Amino acid sequence: MLEVLSRSAKGRNIADIRTILVFTDTFHRNKAIVPIPVPQSSKCYNLNQAFTVQMALIQQVVLNSRPGKNGEPVPENFRMEESYLPQDLQEGQVKICTKFLSVDPYMRCRMNEEDTDVDYMPPWQVSSVVTGGGLGVVEDSKHQNLQKCDIVTSFTWPWQTRAVVDGAVLTKLDPQLVDGHLSYFLGAVGMPGLTSLLGVREKGHVTRGANQTMVVSGAAGACGMLAGQIGRLEGCPRVVGICGTDQKCQVLVSEIGFVAAVNYKKDE
Repeated sequence: MLEVLSRSAKGRNIADIRTILVFTDTFHRNKAIVPIPVPQSSKCYNLNQAFTVQMALIQQVVLNSRPGKNGEPVPENFRMEESYLPQDLQEGQVKICTKFLSVDPYMRCRMNEEDTDVDYMPPWQVSSVVTGGGLGVVEDSKHQNLQKCDIVTSFTWPWQTRAVVDGAVLTKLDPQLVDGHLSYFLGAVGMPGLTSLLGVREKGHVTRGANQTMVVSGAAGACGMLAGQIGRLEGCPRVVGICGTDQKCQVLVSEIGFVAAVNYKKDE
């Protein structure tokens, strides 16, 4: 299943963190994984590529202003800042170097001043570092379960090149599970994949051999693409996707394995 599901994660990497435009541009996509370049220094971890360690100035993305509840985000809503990390860690803290960041649609809601539409997701604060799903490598640790060179992830990862965080918010990952393709942990093998899998199995009611047709709305999104593939793997012979452009319809049929796709914006 991993090989099939990971198709939706391939080719989705975009510009690095220094381009603030990445944030506003990807709000109009369904999901993107942002690779973060690591400064050159001593090697820390090697799995088809080397991570590096450097104690130095860091860059971070902060919320500069709000677009309004129904406004469209613009580059001016964000700004880049430089800062320094504390040199000494407190007990339980971990220093992490960012490798990948995940840009997701829910982040637009966090730009609102009060209402994010979900109780468990607070709004970002103006002039504070934005956070989201992220992945990186441990550079130093005073947490009993994490050590230098561990690969870790968190749903509250700060958008900065390096950070010092409470080790309790980090989850250790095994790169061998994804053959070294670490970004998959933020896509097909992460939150979107788990959401899709549970959605199909708990609510899809797919019965193998029953000759069913599954219809997936939002089919060109991160979860929709995976849900369609999972439906096929679970035994549904026909999966039809609903999305908003002819180009998305074409991708669903020619690349993702849907048998048909409908552009809901067309009357016919």
